[in-house]
Amino acid sequence: MFQLFAIIAMLQAPALAGPADDAAMLLSRFPSGGVPEVPAVLQAIKDIGDAGRDEDLPLLASLIEQESTKIGNAATLAAARITADTIIASADAVRAAGTTEPGSPTRVADEH
Repeated sequence: MFQLFAIIAMLQAPALAGPADDAAMLLSRFPSGGVPEVPAVLQAIKDIGDAGRDEDLPLLASLIEQESTKIGNAATLAAARITADTIIASADAVRAAGTTEPGSPTRVADEH
């Protein structure tokens, strides 16, 4: 029954900006605690993680908290991917800016 609902939901979803938006639309169609463990849902969660948008973290947190272990584990991996990408982007931005404030990572590395 849930598989049929997942397929119908995917077919009825309007075309949006990208896979992460489509994935969020699919996941929002299910009631809290009722997200099915089907390939389309697991792929949607992966797509959200691949998009790397911080704005999707609350959705992933609710999946972790309210859904089955399998769905929660997939959401945990997606959230970890987003968090890791954010940390890497922040470190790259600091390096690119050439921060030389006392005690900054760049300054400390240059002093040693």
